[in-house]
Amino acid sequence: MDNMPTRGTSIPAERRIPTEQPIPTPAQNPSPTHTAPTTHTPAPTRQPKVKTPRRKPILGIIILVVIIVLAGIGYKMVNQTSVASTITKSEYQAIFLTTGQVYFGKLTYVNSDYFKLTEIFYLQSKTTDSTTSNDPQAATSSSDSDVLTKLGNEIHGPEDEMVINKAQVLFFENLKSSGKVSQLMTTYLKSHQN
Repeated sequence: MDNMPTRGTSIPAERRIPTEQPIPTPAQNPSPTHTAPTTHTPAPTRQPKVKTPRRKPILGIIILVVIIVLAGIGYKMVNQTSVASTITKSEYQAIFLTTGQVYFGKLTYVNSDYFKLTEIFYLQSKTTDSTTSNDPQAATSSSDSDVLTKLGNEIHGPEDEMVINKAQVLFFENLKSSGKVSQLMTTYLKSHQN
């Protein structure tokens, strides 16, 4: 019993049983002989990402389309205004078609696709001498080969209005009121007013 400590005596440090042992760090104990069992927790499962629609590119495309449409409308409006403003309403016009036919009359701009011509005259090849002609519809031109003819007495009986596709028009001209064709048309229309 000599080795048994008695009350009041202290135990030498080498014989003491430690109540708490410090855990060695990897630097202190690079190769541990015993590791504490660890519990394996499964990694959280990843939810598949739901693709949200990308609104920014779609919004950009929509804005671009709107800008293009507005630019097209603006161009048509400017084009209509510029073409319509070149027609002198107080004068007659000559309109030259892709078919080679030329018509004279009052030209109005309908829309970007069509013109309208009223009080229509056209040149017709002369078949008889103008001094002996009994045709009240024909007003002679200064040329010996053509007669300026009023539209309306042809066999198919057209009205005095023509809607012309813009694609069929080569060009048109405003006629001076002092020109021979304008004077013949004015004289004819004044003499045939009811």
